[in-house]
Amino acid sequence: MLVFQHNNLKASEWAGIRRELALALRKGVPKSVEGEPPAQDPSEAVRIQVIQTGIFAAALRVSEFFRPKATSSLDVHAVEQEELAMSHALSEAAFAAGRPSKKALKKRGLKGRAAKHMKKFTPLHRLLKGPIALVTFPEVTPQQLATALSIVAPTQGSTSAFPAPKRKTSPGYYEPAVQAGVQKLLLLGARVEGRVMDQEGVKRVGTLPSLEGLRGQLVNLLASAGMGLTGALESASNSLWFNLESRRMDMEEQAKPKEDAAVEAKTDAASP
Repeated sequence: MLVFQHNNLKASEWAGIRRELALALRKGVPKSVEGEPPAQDPSEAVRIQVIQTGIFAAALRVSEFFRPKATSSLDVHAVEQEELAMSHALSEAAFAAGRPSKKALKKRGLKGRAAKHMKKFTPLHRLLKGPIALVTFPEVTPQQLATALSIVAPTQGSTSAFPAPKRKTSPGYYEPAVQAGVQKLLLLGARVEGRVMDQEGVKRVGTLPSLEGLRGQLVNLLASAGMGLTGALESASNSLWFNLESRRMDMEEQAKPKEDAAVEAKTDAASP
């Protein structure tokens, strides 16, 4: 989830940004091989939406702090029980879960009106100030994140990690409405795998290799470690063999003069 602050974007500007984001994500979809099901189009799942910060903050408190107990006596899987229990409407219990406990309020010395309006906060709540728009991903992939950043928050420079698309490949991106809309968006941060990140953290995630690339690096690391261990064991045995062989050659050389002397002695004794 990418969190942006927007500044009075027009409907045409939102439409242009959504269109270019969908086109960029669709370009990264690998072509399906014959006989296999087509790859899922991420442009249908990745969305950019304007939110009401008050409603979103209340819903975020419920999702973060409200953990009702499963009341069903059916013998179902634990995950299914949790999903069943989380299917609830607004309730006093959900509202109370988003507020600090009486013990916490007493520890802070809050009473009266201040204690009544005190609420729990997550790190993501700090970003929900002003007009906010979210770019949501069903699954986090660095490639899709990098593609989205190159559209809604491109960085300039020849060594940029998230350059804007070129005019040849994406002429619609350089329409005045799209360019004006992108300039009115400010990246505040993101939430990835339950962790809230600032701009630098978002960029680091966007520059990570794909899952296949990480697997390849892990395989290479394990293979190189195995080869290193094999080489170390072989070098020890080779060193021992060379030492023994050199010692054997030295002993043979030392024994040669004695053998030569014995042969000469026998020759002298046999001669008249």
